Amino acid sequence: MNVLLLTPMRRGGLGLPPALANEPVALSEEAARIARSNRAVCDLLWPQARVAAEYDGLAYHAERHQRARDSRRRDALLADGFDVVTVTSSQIDSVSEFIEIADALSRKTRGRAPVRPATFHSRHLQLRHELRAYHHRHFPPPASNTSDT
Repeated sequence: MNVLLLTPMRRGGLGLPPALANEPVALSEEAARIARSNRAVCDLLWPQARVAAEYDGLAYHAERHQRARDSRRRDALLADGFDVVTVTSSQIDSVSEFIEIADALSRKTRGRAPVRPATFHSRHLQLRHELRAYHHRHFPPPASNTSDT
């Protein structure tokens, strides 16, 4: 998510302004009660715009208690005046849906949607291809444990 959102458009990314990754935010007393914690760690944060992007992946967020904790964190950030955008893996997989989310983040962080060059879509698809290849090369899926019996 981060690479796709923050890479410049000339390289196929969505060209959002620089963001802080895994950034802790001190919460107000009211928000701390909601979150059951004094701070919230944001996946991506644009502090000046008071915008956070949160990734809800399949593996880490499948547990019921984790979904509840994520919900409390989002509610706490909202209580403290942050605009929180949640992104799921299926939204990232959908090129058009992810671009819409990026445009919304751009409007929230910059005040406007981006103007993309004519070559953007082909470069964006190429970047996605390169990221997938890198991921498969460096993080191969676990070998199946099938045995011949």
